[in-house]
Amino acid sequence: MPSFLEHPLTWAVALPFMVAALGIWVLRRAGGGRAAGLAGAAVGAGYLLALVTAGGLPPFPPPAGVGALFYLVALGLVLGMVLDHFRDRPLVASPLLRVLLLGAHVLLCAWWSLGAPLAGAGTARILSQGLPLALGGLVVALRLRHVAAQAAPAHPAIMVMVAALGLAALAALADSPPATGIAIALAAAVAGHLAWNWPGEREPFSDSVLFVAAGALVVLAVRVGWHTATPLWALPVLAMAFFADTPAQRLWLRWRRVPEPFYPFVLLAVCLVSLALAAAIAWVGVDM
Repeated sequence: MPSFLEHPLTWAVALPFMVAALGIWVLRRAGGGRAAGLAGAAVGAGYLLALVTAGGLPPFPPPAGVGALFYLVALGLVLGMVLDHFRDRPLVASPLLRVLLLGAHVLLCAWWSLGAPLAGAGTARILSQGLPLALGGLVVALRLRHVAAQAAPAHPAIMVMVAALGLAALAALADSPPATGIAIALAAAVAGHLAWNWPGEREPFSDSVLFVAAGALVVLAVRVGWHTATPLWALPVLAMAFFADTPAQRLWLRWRRVPEPFYPFVLLAVCLVSLALAAAIAWVGVDM
């Protein structure tokens, strides 16, 4: 591997961002509605390439635990691409089917990531940490899907980007460099998608992006919440970023001087409050 690819700024920032942004451009230019409809898959491709560059291709079948992140993200990418490709079919277009598949994927990611740790954990820790992590991931994924369906594509992308950066901050405070890097890579890949949606709306937050982001966030949350000294309460505080649209709307309505194209910056500011509070909780908890 070339030495420049081993630098964290290359594999965790530049590589996933460029693959996502340029991949979307290539697929949009490829011609035909089907290819353009799969442009969001470039986000997953950029993230998977970053994971391989950072740690190589993991063994298959993947072991239970967070080491299965690559294959869980790849599964989410395939599911999302299938849903995007056949989005016009009556069965696939059913919101119920899409919700069920998303929920099943997120719970699979949580179960597989917690598989090895749960084997040696007591009942008390399973109920106090494992179950909240799985259910919290499910709530976040369903909320993200709701925002993606109702709001501009930039809004869910901002939420995912802030959540990933927040997980990177929590991992860094807990002295876990590998988790920090792969969380930053997710934020960079989603930033490549965001670059197409501000200013203006060009690329939807499709199922290809949604399944990749939701699955990766759950696995990373397990990595941070279970395998480090990070207080578990920091994670629900960080997850409040996915509910930041309501206070952001209220703030924007008060600040009528802020042009509508700049509303995403208001949303970003509100999301960053959740990140700052979560980091403060983690900083106090890790040092105690």
